[in-house]
Order: sequence, then structure tokens, then C-alpha cells
Amino acid sequence: ANRGNAMTIKDQLRALKPKGGRIAIQHKYPHRVQRTYEAELRKLLARLERDINEMVKPAIAEDIRTDSLSDIMRSIADLVGRTLSGDAIARRVAAAVANSNEQQISKAVARAIGVNVLIPGSGVSDKMEAWVIENTGRITSMQRDYIQRAQNVVSGGFRQGQSYRDMAKNIQAATGISQRQAKLIARDQIGSLNAAVTQQRDEELGIDFYTWRNAGDRRVRGNPSGLYPKSRYDHWEREGRVYRYNNPPADGNPGEPIQCRCWAEAIIEF
Repeated sequence: ANRGNAMTIKDQLRALKPKGGRIAIQHKYPHRVQRTYEAELRKLLARLERDINEMVKPAIAEDIRTDSLSDIMRSIADLVGRTLSGDAIARRVAAAVANSNEQQISKAVARAIGVNVLIPGSGVSDKMEAWVIENTGRITSMQRDYIQRAQNVVSGGFRQGQSYRDMAKNIQAATGISQRQAKLIARDQIGSLNAAVTQQRDEELGIDFYTWRNAGDRRVRGNPSGLYPKSRYDHWEREGRVYRYNNPPADGNPGEPIQCRCWAEAIIEF
């Protein structure tokens, strides 16, 4: 971690409050960004569905031959390269998570001491770039999986002599499967990125410890009255406990486990 940055912000705080103090930073789970990510993926799938339907409808009307069906299959396969860029989506989402994190730090400091303090620059770009690369791959895989399902629907529909209406319903069903996949991607990946950005940013500011905070609902692992009361790792029981970033629980820091929406409440002491 960059301790030079940590000393800089603590020096500013001590100059403003010579007696010292403690500031709690709530790195809350960015639900709004998760919803945005899922919406972006759904938009991508909707565009694919529309393009496939536009290829299929005239072909059925013209009672196409087998060689024409092969052309349609190739055209559907080519849609991956012509749809919305997975890289662009991932970069927008990563920037939104980083911005949310920065705002939480700035607001916590301003609220505690009554004035704005210059927060040192962050080196989170490497973690963000790694996340962008991984999620671009996930988005591309989601598109390819959807297109494969759509191709199966179209080829099977033509062999069975289906109407356009029936085929469109089956394409829509394939879209629904991929939309559920999109929801899982957004829920899991936003938590992991928020966890990575939070840890690196806190360590840059000289923060090694945090208090574990959970989402407080039925989906929290270990909640006795929730959906997963017998989960192997009990995130409900960890609420309020203090951990060190470089010595986390067995399944990781808040947000790192699959689909974890827990978050770290960090403390700056000066």
C-alpha cells in the first residue's frame, strides 16, 4: 500500500483537528451500479433478439431453402462482433464503482470535520483494468451462449415448419435464460469489484482494519431466519466484527465471496 498517500491525508486531518479523531467510511454496496450493469446487459440481449427476429421473419415468409438457412445461421453467429461493446459496458460500470467509492470517502471526511479535504490520487486503475478484461470476457461468453441457443431455436423451428410467431416465442424464451445469467453476472461481479477497489483505496490511505457490515436481509449467509441459515460461512455472525484486510476470514473480505453484498466500514484514525 502507498503509505505516502496515507500520511498526506492524515497530516491534513491533524492540521484541521490537532486533537485527532476517528472517521468511519462506509463503503456500502453500490446497488444502483448493479442495477445499471444488469440493465446494460439486458439491453444488449434485447438488441440481439431484435436483430435475430429481423433475420428470421422475412426468411419464413419466403419459405427459404436449406442453403439460405445456412446463411441465416452464419449471420446470427456474426452478431457477436456487431453488438454493443462488452468492453465499453465493463469500463463504464467499473468507473461508476470507483466513483461511488471515492464519493463515500470524501463525504465521510467532510461530514466528520466540516470541510472538504483533498483526497490523494488512487492507484485503483490496475484492479479496474483486470476487472474490465474479465467482465468483457463474461459478456462475450454470455452473448455467444445466447446466440447458440437462438441458432438451435431457429434451425429446429425451420425443420419443424414453425410459424414466425411460435419461433419468436422460443427466441424470447432463450432471451429469458440469458437475462437470468445477466442478473447473476451483475450481482456477483459488482460485489467483487467494490471489494477490490475498497481494499486498495483504504490501504493507500493507511487503513488496515475494517468492521464487517452485512446487507441485513434474508439473503445474508447465516441469517437464522433467512434463506441460507446453514451456510458454511456465516456473514450474519460477522456483523460488527473487526478484521484486517491482509488477514480476512476464510472466504475473503466483504464482497469477495460469490454474490456477497457485504461491505467494509473502514476507520481513519489521526
